[in-house]
Amino acid sequence: MDAVTPPKTRIGILHALRGFAALLVVYGHMFSVGFNDSVSPHYYVPAITGTAISESQRFLEAYYLSFELLLASLGTNSGHLGVMLFFLISGFVISISINKTNQLTFLARRAARIYPSCIAAVIATAILVKLYCNFYGAEYPFSLGNVLNSATLTSGWLGQGAVIPVLWTLSVEIIFYLVLSAVAASTKSKLGLKELTIASLACIALVSIGAMPLERLSNWPTVVAALKWTSFVAVNVAYMLIGSAVFLLYSRSVSVLQGSIGIATTIALYGIAIFIFSTQREPIGASFFGGLGILAMFVAILVLGQSMNPRGIIKFYGDISYPLYLCHIPLAWIVLYETTRHGISLHVGAALSIAVITFVSWILHIAIERPSQEWSKKLSISIPRKAAAAASQ
Repeated sequence: MDAVTPPKTRIGILHALRGFAALLVVYGHMFSVGFNDSVSPHYYVPAITGTAISESQRFLEAYYLSFELLLASLGTNSGHLGVMLFFLISGFVISISINKTNQLTFLARRAARIYPSCIAAVIATAILVKLYCNFYGAEYPFSLGNVLNSATLTSGWLGQGAVIPVLWTLSVEIIFYLVLSAVAASTKSKLGLKELTIASLACIALVSIGAMPLERLSNWPTVVAALKWTSFVAVNVAYMLIGSAVFLLYSRSVSVLQGSIGIATTIALYGIAIFIFSTQREPIGASFFGGLGILAMFVAILVLGQSMNPRGIIKFYGDISYPLYLCHIPLAWIVLYETTRHGISLHVGAALSIAVITFVSWILHIAIERPSQEWSKKLSISIPRKAAAAASQ
């Protein structure tokens, strides 16, 4: 790792990898779920029935899912790979941000980046599904509470379904920020190996909550749901901390030996977190060895592509990766299912779906995400000044 160049504020390969991760999730949800799962799309959009591929075009399924079959042979799938890459990227990148400012500023800036686009996507999706269900005379699946909880990323703790399926990963991000900030505030030092170890141990403690005899709380189902959700989220936060450990070594913040020990420690604690969660017999969608494989790929790409400066379509999808992640479903399902209903070629339907979600994501990026990014930069400056002014009074 001595040959690795210390990271700049923005690492090109990670920007490209973020776009790739978003496209992986889009691919999995559009085709793997769309072609084979008649339950999930119907749950989020009751007007959708059946699958997104007609029987007359079923022979094309193997063509569209060939990459998914390849990933399956490697013990993973496109959705899982994309999400886990997102977690590692966030764990790595956030480690750059948190050491540059105080915890309050850090949290405010992250909220300013996440929530505006999230709220806009939730409202737009809720309206779209409402209009679509009304058109076909289907029951609207969401209450006002569902919409509000989705916009605030609290659906999981309240045991409710979200308007957008992928919002659970943003809940993981939020808790990751809170855990890192709490550890940094308590130790009163910059993020280092000690802080990452403490954060990983905190995750294990949170995971252990779900392994407690919660049947004693059967009269409070909402409390049980919140505790189990916290346990689930904590497992994924533990994985993100591995990305943070990789950053310490990559940035030469620690020696090679110390960095290697730090990565090994966070990996081991992640394994313990998965083991504890497995005792609950609840689905998690992650595996220890699968996570290691994705980590190895992440590190290899990070090292080999350290000088990459993404351009063209690679940069474009990196730019819109967050809006694309938010907007692709159920919008892509609706477009794909509509083309199938009207007997349009699957190739045309797939191309149209990708074009629509790309365009909508670009609009969200230009109208909401980019301004919120600029706002967050100003917010990170104004909060310390206000705090300093208050302290002087």
